[in-house]
Amino acid sequence: HAIAAIGGGRVRIDDAIDPAVGFIAETKIGDRVSAAAPLGTIFCRDESKAREAAKRIQAAYEISDEPAEIPLLVREVINE
Repeated sequence: HAIAAIGGGRVRIDDAIDPAVGFIAETKIGDRVSAAAPLGTIFCRDESKAREAAKRIQAAYEISDEPAEIPLLVREVINE
């Protein structure tokens, strides 16, 4: 939602999408991180909107000394 809120996606059906807005995650679940290492890169035309998105993205991360449990990408395969 952080990137959609600054124009990188739709919050409402009639919202325009700005192709210059986006986010590239530099880390994956379970990666070791340091305070100096970036979690990702935000692309945005407006610096104040980028800062707001950065706050929302940072709040979405949980950083811990304990190893992360990596979720399954495929939970179940259903065959007919």
